[in-house]
Amino acid sequence: MDFSFSEEEKLFRDVAKEFCRKNIVPRVVEIDRKGKIPGNLFREMARQGFFGLNVSPDYGGLGTSFTTTVIVAEEIGYADISLSIAVFPFLVENAFAYIIDNYGLKELKEEVLSSIVKGDSLLGIASTEPHCGSDVAAMNSRARKEGRYYTVKGEKAYVTGVAEVKDQGGGFLTLLYTAPERRYKGMSLLYIPLNLTGIEVTLYKEIGKRGSSLGGFRMNNVKVPDRYLIGREGLGLYPALEGISRARVLMSIAAIGAAKRCLELAMDYAKQRMVFGKPVISHQGVQFELADDCTRLEAARLLTYKAAWLIDKKDKHKIPSAVAMVKLMAPHVAYEVINHALLWFGAYGYTEECPVEIGLRGVLSILTGAGGTSNVMRLAISKKLLTKF
Repeated sequence: MDFSFSEEEKLFRDVAKEFCRKNIVPRVVEIDRKGKIPGNLFREMARQGFFGLNVSPDYGGLGTSFTTTVIVAEEIGYADISLSIAVFPFLVENAFAYIIDNYGLKELKEEVLSSIVKGDSLLGIASTEPHCGSDVAAMNSRARKEGRYYTVKGEKAYVTGVAEVKDQGGGFLTLLYTAPERRYKGMSLLYIPLNLTGIEVTLYKEIGKRGSSLGGFRMNNVKVPDRYLIGREGLGLYPALEGISRARVLMSIAAIGAAKRCLELAMDYAKQRMVFGKPVISHQGVQFELADDCTRLEAARLLTYKAAWLIDKKDKHKIPSAVAMVKLMAPHVAYEVINHALLWFGAYGYTEECPVEIGLRGVLSILTGAGGTSNVMRLAISKKLLTKF
C-alpha cells in the first residue's frame, strides 16, 4: 500500500499551491465582500489548465487522473476558505466537462469543450427542482423530441453559477424526463445553453460562498438541438450520477483544505493570545481539541483520496458507497473543525474581521445539501451494506 503521490501529481500540487498563494489568497476577503470572482481570475485559472484537467487533449484538456484534480481542489480550498472558487468554477467545470468528453456527441464536444477549457464559457449542472433534490424521480421537467430538437419545459432550482453562465456564456447539463412513465430509465441529460429563447433566470442570496451565484431557471418550451443529448435518451441519470460522484469528492476535499487553513489561522492566534498569564494554545483543553480535530481531518482526507483512487480505477461497485462515506464525513468534520477554530478567537470570532468566519459560512453550503444531504448519504451507504446480507 503506497500513500505517496506520483512525480506528476507532486508537480501539479506544487504548481497549484504557488498559483493559489499568489492569485487567490490575497483576494478571498474581497471576493466574499463583493460577491463576485474577478473575471481575470477565471482567465488565469484557465491558463493553468485548471478547467480541463480530466478533459482529453483533443479538446484542449490535460487528460490527467482524477486524483490530480482532487489534489488541485484541496489546494484551492485551502487558499479560498469561502469555497466559492473551489465549487464554482473549479469542481463543477471539471466534474461535468469530463461527462461531456466521455458521453457527448463529437459535434457537442467540438462546440463547447475547448471553450470551457479556455474559460471562454462556463458549465454547470442542473438536477434539483423547487420541490425535489436527491429524489430525482419526483422532478417535473420534461423534454419532448420533435424532429432535430427537444422541446423542454420545467424549472431547476438551487443551481450554482447561474449568474456567471448568463453573463459569460455557457450552459448546464440538465436532467429531465423524456419518458416519465419509465421513471429512472426515462430520464435524459441535455446540455442546455442559458441563452436559448424561453429561459428565465432567478437568483437567490446565500449566507456563504458569496463569490459564486446560486439561483435557478425556468424553461418554457425551449428548443434544444438533439446534438446536445448526453449519452443515450432515457439513460441520462447514469452519466449525471457519475459527474455528481466526482463533484461530491471534489467539494469534500475542498472543505477539508479550508478547515485545515482555518485551523492553522486559529493556532497562530492562540499562540499569541494570552489567557491567565499564558497563551491560549498552552491550555490542555485547547490542545486536546486540536489533537482530535487534526486526527479527524486526516481521517476524512485519507477517505477522500481513497474514493478518488477508486474513481481512477473505475471500480463501479465500490465507488458509490465510498463517495457517499466521503460526502457524509468530510463536510461534518470540516464544519466542526472550523467552528472550534472560530471559538478559539473568543468574541473576535463573532465579527466579520475574524479570518475564519468566511470558512464557516462556506462549508455550511456543502453541509446543508450541496451534492446531497447527510441522510441521503446514509441511505446510500446502508443500502449498499444491506445488499450483502
